[in-house]
Amino acid sequence: MNRKEVVSKLFRASAFGLLTGIVGLFLSLLPIGSSLEENFGLDWLFKLRGIQAPPSEVAIVSIDKASAETLNLPDEASRWPRSLHGQLIRILHRHGARIIAFDMLFDQRRIPEENQAMARAMTAARNVVLSESIKPHIINTNIYIESLISPTDLLAESAVATAPFPLPKANTDVKRFWTFKASVGGRATLPTAVFHLFIFHEVYDEFRQLIKAASPEYAAQLPAYKKAVFRGDDLHRVTDTLKNWFRTEPGLVQQLHKILSDWNLPKRETALLRSCLKLYQAGNSRYLNHYGPSRTIKTVPYHQVINQSFRDHDIFREKAVFIGRSEDLQPENDRGFYSVFTESPITISSVELAATAFANLLTDRTLRPLWPQEQLILIVLWGFLVGLICFSLPVGHAALSTLTLAVLYLSVAHLKFSWNDTWLPVVIPLCIQLPFAFVSSLFFRYLTSNRERINIHKALSYYIPENVASKLAKEKHLQQLSEESQLMYGVCFATDAGNYTTLSETIDPMTLGQVMNEYYAAIFEPVRRHGGIVSDVMGDAMLAVWAMPQADEATRVHACDAALELIAAVDRFNRSHTLHLPTRVGLHYGQMRLGNVGSSDHYEYRAVGDIVNSATRIECLNKQLGTRLLVSEECLTRAGSFYTRKLGTFLLEGKSRTLVIHELLCRRTDVKPEQERLCAGFSEALALFQAQRWNDALKQFSLLMLDYPHDGPSLFYKHQCQRYMEYPPDTTSANVIQINRNAPKLAI
Repeated sequence: MNRKEVVSKLFRASAFGLLTGIVGLFLSLLPIGSSLEENFGLDWLFKLRGIQAPPSEVAIVSIDKASAETLNLPDEASRWPRSLHGQLIRILHRHGARIIAFDMLFDQRRIPEENQAMARAMTAARNVVLSESIKPHIINTNIYIESLISPTDLLAESAVATAPFPLPKANTDVKRFWTFKASVGGRATLPTAVFHLFIFHEVYDEFRQLIKAASPEYAAQLPAYKKAVFRGDDLHRVTDTLKNWFRTEPGLVQQLHKILSDWNLPKRETALLRSCLKLYQAGNSRYLNHYGPSRTIKTVPYHQVINQSFRDHDIFREKAVFIGRSEDLQPENDRGFYSVFTESPITISSVELAATAFANLLTDRTLRPLWPQEQLILIVLWGFLVGLICFSLPVGHAALSTLTLAVLYLSVAHLKFSWNDTWLPVVIPLCIQLPFAFVSSLFFRYLTSNRERINIHKALSYYIPENVASKLAKEKHLQQLSEESQLMYGVCFATDAGNYTTLSETIDPMTLGQVMNEYYAAIFEPVRRHGGIVSDVMGDAMLAVWAMPQADEATRVHACDAALELIAAVDRFNRSHTLHLPTRVGLHYGQMRLGNVGSSDHYEYRAVGDIVNSATRIECLNKQLGTRLLVSEECLTRAGSFYTRKLGTFLLEGKSRTLVIHELLCRRTDVKPEQERLCAGFSEALALFQAQRWNDALKQFSLLMLDYPHDGPSLFYKHQCQRYMEYPPDTTSANVIQINRNAPKLAI
């Protein structure tokens, strides 16, 4: 193959790679893509990684069948004596438990002495968190609200905090947990509440000093002492305050991270503070990082704690201890949950999920899916790579290469998941994009016979609109070209560049061609981005159209937006080039015939009608007025979102109908005070001119030019006033300014 063919093949392979990337991108944006990654990809990564040791700061006291039998208690855990729970709290507190959390709901009223015994133990320990429940209230088939069911008043008042831990109602594979539950006022959930109390017990003073370093005002809103956080419902007030700060000031977290980096704190304290800050950097839910099957987290049966028959007396020291059912005492109820490490009928309990969530937050080891932007970029780049390989190489080499890439990708995903909990997508890249690329490349190899038609279509699209090129590429009878036209409504957009004649005389044609190509690239882009069609180009002039079969406001808005952006693009072009091409623009709205124009063996696609001549004349009017962007009033009939200056009524050269002309200045949202002052003063002067008070108008325009000496329309009307004072016009046509080729021109 020659060089041209190699480049062509590489281009086609790149296009196919991009297509493969787009397929993956599209699937990633659909709910089914997320579902595939969660239900299959995540499970694969967990199984590749295997069991992982949980942090030592968490333990579970399990309410299980053995404890019920040993203590001679009923199978239903909610009927166990609350005085027994009080005894458990005292034992755990005596053995140094930092936080005690019950994943049980104590909402039912029982024997007062039982409640009081448990409440006294909680009050003495001052480190117990009780669970709340969330109850849905159905409004109708599509709407429901949620409310909290709290423990009895006595127990709730004795706890340092109460918090819900919402989970699916049915036994299912649990992937996520809530950190804050928006449906109940953004309340911190049980793992989040325990996490805050656990780290505040150790680094609350440092945390408050950190906040104070960023904002003394914020720090003053936090409790001054650690003990205050462990009193009543103060924890939720603190978390609500923190959420509000970080939501209203997104940059505050990064500022606190930077301050923390400058402090020379011990590694443990720094890690705890960073974990707390990172909790507020993401949304209200996180992906669970499961450590292993049931009882991977250190678990001690309830009866062993009550009987103090466990051997390790430091087993609970400085730990967060979660208490709850670690197995269902009534298996027929089937209340358990599943994770990637569990297999039916063995399940994982709610308390183990709560302890896992806490451990994830404490160590900042919740799963980290890629940010949506990162994942989409990865999917596109991977698709591009495998598509490029499958299309460029022979079939055998492509198969071997893609298999090697798949193994390499899966290895990287496994290492990232194992080392820093980063979750890379694996199902879409390996099970969808890679097979799609390989199979599709086989299919496309049989379509080379269409290459010439595709190339013709591509070549045509450079010169005519895409829809016309597609039609012509499929058209078998080219004699029907002359019939390809429509009567349309739209905007005709004419431009002309000053200094072009001078440039063409002073520089060589090759340099001129390069400059003009760059110039046209600058002015074509806003036209095409706003839906316009470049109809004609000649020398330094461009003609573009926005057309619809029926009158449409949007075409006018798009054309005006494109005109403003074109002026800005030309300014940027002129600043970056030594050769300047100041550009004038004229817009007019009306009917046109849009289609193929020509005969015999030559056709061009362009607009035909009075609208073209009018737009060109309006563009030329810029020379007399010293302006850059003029539009007829027809363009602004409904396009009220633009700020314009009315310049008067003109009879343009070669025309028999007058046009009201405006100078298009900017979007109304972008108007500047000096523009408003200029337009207001000009409007007053123009009103005097139209009232045929030439002397007063002359004075007003002269005064206006003292503040705006370079304003072309003011200078134009100043000269017009002077001429009318010397040669008074016919009163019936005094307000219509006639423009001809001999009219004086002003530089823009």
